[in-house]
Amino acid sequence: MHKVKVFNPIYDTVFKYLMEDERVAKVLLGRILDKKIVDIAVMGHEHVSADNMELKLMRIDFAATITEEDGRNETVTIELQKAIDEDEVMRFRKYLGSQYISLSNADVTVRKRRRRDGAEEDYETHRARHIYTIYILGHTIGEGYVHSVMWGETHFKDLDSQDLGNGKDNEFLNGLTHDIYVIQIPYLPERPRRPVERLLRIFDQRAKIENDSRYVVISDQDEELPEYDVIVRRLLSGVSDEQLRGDLDFEDEVVRKLQRDRLDRENLDYELGEARKAIEKERRQKEEERRQKEEERRQKEEERRQKEELIKMVASFGGTEGQIAEKMGVTVEEVRRVLGK
Repeated sequence: MHKVKVFNPIYDTVFKYLMEDERVAKVLLGRILDKKIVDIAVMGHEHVSADNMELKLMRIDFAATITEEDGRNETVTIELQKAIDEDEVMRFRKYLGSQYISLSNADVTVRKRRRRDGAEEDYETHRARHIYTIYILGHTIGEGYVHSVMWGETHFKDLDSQDLGNGKDNEFLNGLTHDIYVIQIPYLPERPRRPVERLLRIFDQRAKIENDSRYVVISDQDEELPEYDVIVRRLLSGVSDEQLRGDLDFEDEVVRKLQRDRLDRENLDYELGEARKAIEKERRQKEEERRQKEEERRQKEEERRQKEELIKMVASFGGTEGQIAEKMGVTVEEVRRVLGK
């Protein structure tokens, strides 16, 4: 087994180049879904855009024919999305919603209906395809979900909490639900054992070349997993593709610019945060100084009031102004002021 240097499929342009190959799509998506894919075709995609030097969410949609466990074939929609940013949930929701309402994710079918005269006639309508959503993430989704690959499907229950299954045998329920698969690249094992993880290791960013993230170094074959060769051959063919190389260089430039801009924003946010902290600290200090001065003023006022009360009390026992002043440690003028003389 040898190592080969290929373009990094975490980049959108390489990812698109890889997944648009029908053999690769069958192999990789089939393993992720754990289903036999008989036929597959790309319906559409969205990738890197040069508009305003922004990166868009990478997604590729497939129409696929899969063989179910009972042997029947079904045409489904596979929505494959890849994201590096952690703030993509609303984009995922928005796009999933558009998938549900799009007629491109439905097949024309013929049904019968009864006319008023009692005769039957054929009519065409749309039958919604089941949707499989696959999210390949360059980040983790949070505590409690430390897994490289996760999947979930809808299950229905009655009022007695009896499990009624996933509804895939019912056209109504099957058309209004979808299965979700989440792949967290940071959790891919260094020594994968499961076939799907062994295929997904091409995305493992521990294999990227230091100081040049456009390339990864991966094994050229897997003796226990022959279909791995299909993916490697596709990646190897991309190395000599001048158009792909140019697109990758452009995307790398965009990524680096976005990273610089994000770092600049983070630095600016940090500096603004520190300035706000300094202003708030100065405000609190001034407020404390004002409070202390007010407390000192109140104390002095209270001391003055108490002294005046004592002067009046001593005066009530008799004695001259001089005697009162000497006893209280004040001037005669102060005694006269307090006594109103």
